Parts: sequence; structure tokens; C-alpha cells
Amino acid sequence: MQEQVTTFSNSNSNSNSSTNEEKWQRRFKELVQYKEEHKNCLVPRTFPENPQLGKWVKMQRFQYKKLSEGQRSRLTADRVRQLESIGFAWIVRSRKVAWDVRFEELCLYRQSTGDCLVPMRYADNPQLGRWVEVQRKEYKLKLQNKRSAMTEEHIQKLEEIGFVWSLTCDWEDRFRELQDYRRIAGDCLVPRTYPPNQPLAYWVGHQRKEYNKLQRNQKSRLTQDQISMLNGEGFCWDASKPGVPWDQRWLELMGYKEMHGDCLVPSDYLDNVDLAKWCRQQRKEYGKFQQGKKSRLTAARIAMMEKEGFCWSVKQQQQQQQQQRNVRVDDDVVDSAVAACMDANVNSVLEDVVVGGDDAD
Repeated sequence: MQEQVTTFSNSNSNSNSSTNEEKWQRRFKELVQYKEEHKNCLVPRTFPENPQLGKWVKMQRFQYKKLSEGQRSRLTADRVRQLESIGFAWIVRSRKVAWDVRFEELCLYRQSTGDCLVPMRYADNPQLGRWVEVQRKEYKLKLQNKRSAMTEEHIQKLEEIGFVWSLTCDWEDRFRELQDYRRIAGDCLVPRTYPPNQPLAYWVGHQRKEYNKLQRNQKSRLTQDQISMLNGEGFCWDASKPGVPWDQRWLELMGYKEMHGDCLVPSDYLDNVDLAKWCRQQRKEYGKFQQGKKSRLTAARIAMMEKEGFCWSVKQQQQQQQQQRNVRVDDDVVDSAVAACMDANVNSVLEDVVVGGDDAD
């Protein structure tokens, strides 16, 4: 009887051990995938995409510390080798490793909010808020040729994700850049991803955030003078409802058709740049609609546009425009030929009249 109990106990222990090993290997695979995407194993403690992985990584370091101190640990020699084979860092207190960890957290913040403007008192991650402020101070010291922990490598990495070095002195500079954008594009709708001036795109998004705070009676950095300046440029406070109503642009398109006989608004239509941009946007929304994605274009609007001969394909529009140019050329040729024939007939009649008159004499 005692032998049966011992056998059962050993079998149960082996089963639990096997289950634990499977769980460990599953987390390890997740860590490998993280490294493939982020080029390191520095999983932040608060990792929204996989919170359990962040906790697991922290546990491995804790178990390694116990192992190093000669205490009982769940971390086996094989597991240590596996982790070290992918460059796992056992200590994250070193300056370089700590910087990389915070940088990863900043990248996650940007992915979630669309910018790097972490509040100094950021409740979800207070350390990240303080770290961001330190980066700005160190950068300022470097610009003043004073001793600084900021390196060129760190500057490049931060600027690649649109890090804003100053929050106080460049509002007017960004506003002038927005004015320049409006002169070229015809509006203030700077795309969220705008490679020619990514900091401007982040700044525009930040103005909307600060404005929303005011609307909720919260403390905001945006002043009434700044709001008036932005309103004077036609700034759109709600990015989900940009520009003028759809129906207004539709009426403008119908006006274009009445004048030109078609809906083939050129992309460089100087008489109404906004209408040309609107037409391009409709094609993008139509593409989303066809792919079953969320789109502002409804089936009813599509039917309206197709009834008026709107081209969904730019290539098709270019072909139609070329055909129209060819038709106009052909019409000109025909008109010239008819005019030439008429001139020839008139001359022939005149000659007959002149000749007939001579005969009568």
C-alpha cells in the first residue's frame, strides 16, 4: 500500500514538473518573439501587449539572484543557458540597460498615444515621466557644452521617434511651420505620420489634447490667445471631423461638372485645391470600403458619385482625360478641315463668277 502511494506521489510530481516546463518554454518563445521585434530582451515591467511576459522576465532575474547566492531556485542551468543564448540581461541597473528599458517604454507610450509627450507626473509610469524630463535636461547641457550623459546615439534614437526637446519656447516656431503647411496644402490637417516634419505632426496632435483638457475644465497649457491664433488659420480641433462637410464638397464637385462636363478634377487643380484633395480622399475611403474596412464613405454616397460618373481609379481618370484631349484635338482637326473646304468652295465660286463675267463681255 505504501509503495502504491509513493508511486502515485512521484507520478503527480513528474506531471507538475512537466507542466511547469511547458509554461516556461512557452514564455521563453514569447521572449524570443519580443527580441525579434525589438532587438533586445528588455521587456518593460508594464508591457500592455503581454503583461504576463513582463512579470515572467522579472521573475527570471529574481530566480537568478537566488541561484547566484546559493539559495534554492527554480532556474536550472539549462534555462540559464537558453536565456543567455539570446542576450538576456540579468541586471538592469546599469546606465545603458536602464536607458534602453525606459526607451522601450517610451516607444510603447508613443504607440499608444501617438506622441512622446509623457506628462512629468504620469500615473501609469511615474519613472518614465521623470526619465523624459531628465533627457531634456541632459540634452540642454550638451548643447551648452557642459558635462552631460546624453550621447549622439541616444539623440538619434529619440529624434527618430519624434521626441520633443523643448515644450516651452517653440510654440510660435511650430505655429509658423503650421502656417507654411497651410499655404502649401490649403488646410491645417497635418497627417499623424508626416515624414517632412514629424515634430509638427506631434505638435498638432498635442494642441488638440490640450484643447480637449480645456473643454473638460482641466488644467491646460493652451492659452486663449493661442486658440485664437489657431482658429484664425482654420485649425480643426476634432481630427475625426476634419474640414468642411461632405455635402459642401459634393456641391463643389457638381459645380465643376457643370462647368467642365465631367468629374475628372485634376490633382493640381489650382482653382480649388481643397476639392482636388477631397476627390483623392474619396478614392482612399472607397478602397477601404471595398476591403471591408471602416470607411467614411457610405454605400449611398458611392451610388451618388457613380451616377455622376466619378472615377474611383486614378489610372482610369487619366485615361478618360487623355481621351477627352484626343477628342478635342480631333474636333479641332475636323473644324480646320471644314473651314479649309469652305474657303476652297468660296474661292471656286468666286472664280466661276469672275470667269462667267469675262465670257459675257
